[in-house]
Amino acid sequence: MARKTAKSVLMYLLILLGFLFLYQHLYSRFFVLMYCSLFITAVVLNRLLFYWITDHVRSRKGIERKMVILGYNEMSKKLADNLLAEKSNLRFEGYFEEYSKVQELSYYPVIGNLQDCVPYARDNNIREIYSTLSPNSSRISTRWRTKRSSILFISDLFLISKCL
Repeated sequence: MARKTAKSVLMYLLILLGFLFLYQHLYSRFFVLMYCSLFITAVVLNRLLFYWITDHVRSRKGIERKMVILGYNEMSKKLADNLLAEKSNLRFEGYFEEYSKVQELSYYPVIGNLQDCVPYARDNNIREIYSTLSPNSSRISTRWRTKRSSILFISDLFLISKCL
C-alpha cells in the first residue's frame, strides 16, 4: 500500500509542478515548497491514521471471525496457510479429525473428533467451518445445522485458484 501511495503523491506533485511550469503563474518558491511539503505530510498522516484505526478495529475481539477446519490432510494445511496468509480478521482455532488418523504434529491443535465440531462451534462462537472432507463422506456423521456458523466445503479447485 505504501508503494501505491508514494506513486500517487509523486504523480500529483509532478502534475502540479508541470502546471506551474507550463502556465507560468507567479507563485513564490516558498509557497510552492510549503504546499508540497504540507500535502505530503497530510497524506502520510492520513494513511497512518487509517492504518491505526483499521488495526484497532481488527484487533477487537468482537470483530474477529473464528474458524475451524474439518479434516487434517494436505489440503487442510494448505487451506489454513492460504487463509491466514492474508491479513484479515480470521482467527484459526484448529482442526477436527479422528485422533487415530493424525500421524504428525501440527502448528495448530487438533481440537477433537469430527463429532465434536458442532458442539464446539456453538460453545466457542465459531463463525466459519471449512471442510476438506467430501460432503457425502461417511466420516461426517454430525448434524450440520448451526445457527451462527457457515459450513463451507473446500475442493482442490479452490486451493489451486487461491495459489495462482
